[in-house]
Amino acid sequence: MLNRALQVGTYLFVASTLVLLTLTRLPAINQASEPPRLELLLIFITVATLPVTLAKVVREADPKSRRNWAILTALCVVLISVVFLFAK
Repeated sequence: MLNRALQVGTYLFVASTLVLLTLTRLPAINQASEPPRLELLLIFITVATLPVTLAKVVREADPKSRRNWAILTALCVVLISVVFLFAK
């Protein structure tokens, strides 16, 4: 049961991050004065599922997987920060 919850949380994290990255690349979103509700929802889902994803990574023994998730997490944090800083 716990493994299934970790798996679903990881899939939600990856999916919300990919959709968020795609939406931030669209020109219509970049012209808005504030982030739309969908973007805020995706940011919330990404942040909420991040601990679940990190728990799954820590449980795995594969160092390459840990490195890849660390890179992805850092990339997400940087990109979300950039969205908030430059979404004026």
